[in-house]
Amino acid sequence: MDTQTILLLILLLLSVNLILVGIYVVLVLRDVRKLIQNTNELVDNTKHTVNSFTAVGAALPVVVKAFSQVYKQVNEAKKK
Repeated sequence: MDTQTILLLILLLLSVNLILVGIYVVLVLRDVRKLIQNTNELVDNTKHTVNSFTAVGAALPVVVKAFSQVYKQVNEAKKK
């Protein structure tokens, strides 16, 4: 084998290797994109859940106050 054939073989192997690495990078980037989308959905669901708890937490003092007022009125009615 002369030098030119060896260099051509090395160039061919490097080209095939570069193509395979490029395909692998594309597949990895696709998986990263899916992971980011799933994480985004998880964050959105968490925001929705936290907002739901916040709404319940905001309504809870009103409910407690209403029950305490009813309790006071019942106690006053019992005293009479």
